[in-house]
Amino acid sequence: MGRRCARGSALPRVSSSWARSSAKASRKSVAIVGEIPNLAARLQALAAPGTIVIGEATQRLLGGLFDLEALALHELKGFARPLPAWRICGEASIERRFAAIRTGDKLPLFGRAHELGLLLDRWRLARSGDSQIVTVIGEARIGKSRAIAALQEVIASAPKTGFICNVRRITMKALHPLIRHLIRAARIAPADPPGARIEKLRALVADRAASGPAAIPLPAELLSIADPPLHPLPLSPAQRKTATIALLVDEIVRLAEADPVLLVVEDAH
Repeated sequence: MGRRCARGSALPRVSSSWARSSAKASRKSVAIVGEIPNLAARLQALAAPGTIVIGEATQRLLGGLFDLEALALHELKGFARPLPAWRICGEASIERRFAAIRTGDKLPLFGRAHELGLLLDRWRLARSGDSQIVTVIGEARIGKSRAIAALQEVIASAPKTGFICNVRRITMKALHPLIRHLIRAARIAPADPPGARIEKLRALVADRAASGPAAIPLPAELLSIADPPLHPLPLSPAQRKTATIALLVDEIVRLAEADPVLLVVEDAH
């Protein structure tokens, strides 16, 4: 029998203390005390099964990284004033996530004016139709990611941003960022049944240059859409990998034909 969970989240500070068990004086247990654990428990009571409700501090930290639904102010036990709460609806779109770079407190960029100028020069060339490749190499913790973030901030603030795809190694699953892009581009929702997901994929790849027998089975496999069954392709593992990469390259080329594309690959090794 499955269980459904609800979760409340409140940050940033939790205190703990040791308290003796009333059953045995020699036995110790951890008691979590303070305003934050109390708030988290109250928020959990507001959350429906299978959902996450967060408080104001967590909402500020998340910025625009997630789509949030604002809930009404709530009179919560132990708090003098009504408190706001938000329900997490899902991960925000790529465009909104990069717009979120400009929100919240950011460390200032020091001593990287030359490097940022070089990156912006290359971006201007790319916007004019002259494709560019820039490799940023350096020791750890010298500000490589911060310089790239500054470039994204400048690009995101422009009237015509273009498309930014940030490929970061955040999971062990290969091609994870591009998988997320395909899901968003096809407007696939978590509640969509497999048949609806397949139809949305068909609509996405209908006018692709690489559209063909592999245009649906391969991305469906990449997105782990196993049902309804599709006709298996008579391809070896190496051929399957090559065909999948070709479809993803075709998607990036299609994006670049409409708007400039900044493709950031972190930890390329």
